[in-house]
Amino acid sequence: MADLIRGDLNQVLTFISLQLGCDPAELIAYAGEDNLGGYHFDPVEARFPIGSLYGVEGQILYALIRHLKPEKVVEIGGWAGASASHMALAVMRNEKGRVISVDLGDENVNAATGNKHGSLINPTLRSYVELVKEDGRVWLNNQAPSSLDMIFEDADHSPDLVMELSRLALSRLKPGGYLVNHDAGHVEAIYPNGNRTPSPVGQNVQDGLARAGAAFKAYLASPSDCGLAITVNSGRQAGVDWGTEVQPQPAQAGFNFPEKDPYAAQFENLVPKSAEEFLAKRRDFVTGAPIGNANIESQSEPPPIKKPATIKKPTTKKKPAAKKPAPKG
Repeated sequence: MADLIRGDLNQVLTFISLQLGCDPAELIAYAGEDNLGGYHFDPVEARFPIGSLYGVEGQILYALIRHLKPEKVVEIGGWAGASASHMALAVMRNEKGRVISVDLGDENVNAATGNKHGSLINPTLRSYVELVKEDGRVWLNNQAPSSLDMIFEDADHSPDLVMELSRLALSRLKPGGYLVNHDAGHVEAIYPNGNRTPSPVGQNVQDGLARAGAAFKAYLASPSDCGLAITVNSGRQAGVDWGTEVQPQPAQAGFNFPEKDPYAAQFENLVPKSAEEFLAKRRDFVTGAPIGNANIESQSEPPPIKKPATIKKPTTKKKPAAKKPAPKG
């Protein structure tokens, strides 16, 4: 599994700016404009139902769109409309572009909430979103190569489907366009009661991206337990046939956020202090990045480790002690 870059929203946006080559203050300022919120494991904080993205992830999508100024933003796996709302708000404030949300429509009604595709999009934003009822693979396959600016993928998270959708997405994105995959950092699930359980979803998403040959970075902004992977399209994938699989490159040493304690003081040593240091760190961050170093043969849940059989030392039978002769009378 590729290194997961963790931190609060501003810290994660700083690292995303290294990947994109933009001013971190710009992304942070844009994210601050978005107060729509999202799902939260604390019901008091939740503004959208379970199954929606977290508010911090919506803010990241919003900041990406405000920075990129795309004409066509595509969402694969739209469901009720939390993510579409954040993206539509950014499009509205950019005064250009539109959001195309592709989903299976009424066939993808959430059993727990009953919400249908796009049903929770704010009426003020609804005119900026086009709802399409179709399989995301079919819809992407019908688009012209290099015709889309940004794609947000949040469909079923099996490695095979992530690989198919990501390969198609990269071939349909313009050079420099963004592919964003949801749940790339979902290594554990956090429940309202505070319980945490391991989740295979993050590994599945990263496995699929690795098999697609995507040069992605994976981010997890607190308090979310989901995460996002971002790939900036180089243009090399344009025109590749649907379903083509690429072997991931071997992992290389990269510029990675410390895995433990994302709020440690050592973060300050990683934040660029000047334009020159920013450019130097960006070179390290981008050129030293692994192309998704997940093992394509891996299973999301590894088999249990078997303890080696205990080797018993051979036991030596003791010879019975010789009987002492009975004392003579």
